[in-house]
Amino acid sequence: MNTFEDYEIDKERMNEEVMSEVILKLPLLGTKKLLSLMEIAFNNLPAKPFDTDIGVAGLHLLSRIYNDIQSIYHLTKKGYSVQAATIACALYEAALTVIYIDGDEVKGRKWLNHNNERTTVEKISELRNSPWVDQTSQELAKVYRYLSMAKHSNPLILSVHSFVQSGDFKNFNYGSENSESSFRLSYYAIHVSLQLGNLALCVFINNIAKYIEDDIFSTIFQLQEEFRIIHGEIIKEATEKYGES
Repeated sequence: MNTFEDYEIDKERMNEEVMSEVILKLPLLGTKKLLSLMEIAFNNLPAKPFDTDIGVAGLHLLSRIYNDIQSIYHLTKKGYSVQAATIACALYEAALTVIYIDGDEVKGRKWLNHNNERTTVEKISELRNSPWVDQTSQELAKVYRYLSMAKHSNPLILSVHSFVQSGDFKNFNYGSENSESSFRLSYYAIHVSLQLGNLALCVFINNIAKYIEDDIFSTIFQLQEEFRIIHGEIIKEATEKYGES
């Protein structure tokens, strides 16, 4: 039997989710748009990419990226921004790997044949060098450093989220959040995941474009254009709210 205390906890969690859906309405909408786009792309894949190293490597990574975006969506709705940023950090690595391989069978084969548990296939610094990415390597490194603070429990970020200011007092927080700093971090995690997740998908689709039927390619292209418009609105809204994208 649920106690009154259980009811109050459930009520509080429900209120936090409602707040998230209001404050993060546009980023959550953009997330659903990208997930829908990825599902359509996956469900209409031609058979040929499954016979190539770049195809198999790309699909392994895009599957991970899709699931990461799903996780970030649910975590931010529930008020777990630090955990969402942690997953966004992992997504960053997977997305840049897809972009780095970029149709190169040698790189795709190297990724598939990797068998060292202690190292990644390529250093993060190497993955940042791609003509597909608008940001400079230094700008991408800054994004990674910020997300890594959440991933590695850096006190600079945990101190903001573990104790929440309430009037003259700081309250210890050990659950979900609905603070301004939490929504700001959620915005950032969603923005990075959408930006790099979509870019990874674009690069992969470009690599296998010759195998995709024209009508399917046109549908994917149209959906990507719609997504870019929403993502542009997310960046604009984030800039207006927090002074940055």
